[in-house]
Amino acid sequence: MMKRSFQLLLAVFVIFSIASCKDKKYPTINILTPTEDSHYQVQQQFTVHVEMEDDRGIISHRYYFGDAAGIPDPDFTTSGSINLDKKEKKQTINDNFPLPHATGEIYLHVEVTDDSGKTTKQSRRFYINP
Repeated sequence: MMKRSFQLLLAVFVIFSIASCKDKKYPTINILTPTEDSHYQVQQQFTVHVEMEDDRGIISHRYYFGDAAGIPDPDFTTSGSINLDKKEKKQTINDNFPLPHATGEIYLHVEVTDDSGKTTKQSRRFYINP
């Protein structure tokens, strides 16, 4: 009887340990630049600066430019997509380039996926003036 109780207690401990290792959080995204509703000029030097973090580890991230619905803008040839060889808890995007000859309302879209397949998406609106 004592042996059976010990085995049951050990089984409960193992199950609890496995359950507590599950990924409970989605990755976080902090878009530092561009700032919301900021204005730029055509061909102005532009910086994408994004910090990403996850409690278990990021395996991929990407950014691109498009409209509010997330449809890519063909005028933007600059984008980034990385699949990591090993998971990392923190990642940073820091790219600089001149803006294209597009004008109007533009959105920077960022997507981050962690090692359990949880994906976070965030967008930032900015404007390009003629």
